[in-house]
Order: sequence, then C-alpha cells, then structure tokens
Amino acid sequence: MNNRLIIKIIKPSKFLEGNNGTHLVEKVCQVLQEKVDLIVIDFKDVIFMDSLGLNFLVSSLKKARLSGVKFVTCSMNN
Repeated sequence: MNNRLIIKIIKPSKFLEGNNGTHLVEKVCQVLQEKVDLIVIDFKDVIFMDSLGLNFLVSSLKKARLSGVKFVTCSMNN
C-alpha cells in the first residue's frame, strides 16, 4: 500500500492575464490526468494578474475540485 501524497507544483509566468492565462488551465488539466492529490500554484514569479487571470485561476480551482484534487496557492506578491 502506497500512502505517499502526490503533489504537483505549477509556476505561472510573470503575467497571468488574458493573453497567456489559458496556459494555466491547460497545465492544470494536464496535471489532473496524472492522478495527483494536491496542486500548488506558486505565484513567486507572477508580477501582474488581471481579472481574466483571476478567472483562469478560479476555473482551474473548479476543475481540481471536480476531480477531487486539493488546490492551493502560495508566494503571492504584494
């Protein structure tokens, strides 16, 4: 029996906005196919997020929840 927690960290680029936000959703969908337990979105390098970027983030969260995968964010900048 394997009780290891499978975690995947996704690091968006500097700008999470309408022009490139779909990459986040696509990456989350790809990771969900890998049967992970937890997805961490690391915002360390993100310096700007617009309303569409927030929409992509919420969409990713919903997809993870529907798949029964925990979804967290970290390293949010001021």
